[in-house]
Amino acid sequence: MIMRDEDNILREVTEMKKIFDTHGNDSELNERSGQEVEVIRELTDDECDKAEVGNMFHIRFNDGYETDAFEDELM
Repeated sequence: MIMRDEDNILREVTEMKKIFDTHGNDSELNERSGQEVEVIRELTDDECDKAEVGNMFHIRFNDGYETDAFEDELM
């Protein structure tokens, strides 16, 4: 997987695990806050409006459920 680092440089990452946190803003996924997720990939400019919402990622929970998450939802 290729992702941007803190200096906005693209780097290859083999596997990234994060903790998902909705900050109470997504009623459908609030019950999943605190769960570990695998970051599958960063969404492209065609998949989200990065200028408006920032970086977003496609993620997978341990039970196989997949969705997209904002960068600030991944710790």
